[in-house]
Amino acid sequence: MDILLIYKIIFATLNIKNLLFKIKTMLKQFKIASIALLTIIGLTTSSCEKVKDLVTADVNLSMSTLTFDIPKTAQGSVAVTTGSTAMDVNALIKASAGEKFGVNNIRSLKITSCVLELNTAIIRDNDFSALQNVKVELSSNTNTNFVTLAEVASNPTTTASRLEIPVNSTIDLKDYFSASNFYVRVSGATRRATTEPLHCTAVIKYTANVGL
Repeated sequence: MDILLIYKIIFATLNIKNLLFKIKTMLKQFKIASIALLTIIGLTTSSCEKVKDLVTADVNLSMSTLTFDIPKTAQGSVAVTTGSTAMDVNALIKASAGEKFGVNNIRSLKITSCVLELNTAIIRDNDFSALQNVKVELSSNTNTNFVTLAEVASNPTTTASRLEIPVNSTIDLKDYFSASNFYVRVSGATRRATTEPLHCTAVIKYTANVGL
């Protein structure tokens, strides 16, 4: 075989090996770069989500003063009354948390307190102690199903013109508060007859957690 041809074959073989080595090196570098890029993307996404989670606020909402009458009721019967009120939840959130937040940013909304008060002086034992139990429920024009906000199963027998009712702070009321009109139903069984209507005011407070 011609010596020149042998040299050409050896040279070509070396070039192929060198080319394969370069390709292998490039593939390794590409793999490292890809892993680095994916890591950066993952960290960026995670950071954005963490920042997003940090942009939250708790907004305290108080339902407009709600007045209603619990009708005079015979002993052992159930007295039921419903009152309604309007509330601009969107405006209240913006006023408290800033323009970047609104009703669509509510993540959760829960009741924090529920108090009933008599608007008039107690007349002939017509007060909250006449009620064996009391339940307060809520519905709205966006969710017409009544949900229990607060309830006392065994109301004290002591004379009372003010009744603070334990609330159900575990239930999320978010779906009710994209509304503008709210309905509060108060019911209770009487342990003794009431001879006069109970003219009442309900003060109900909530906390909404809002976030971007």
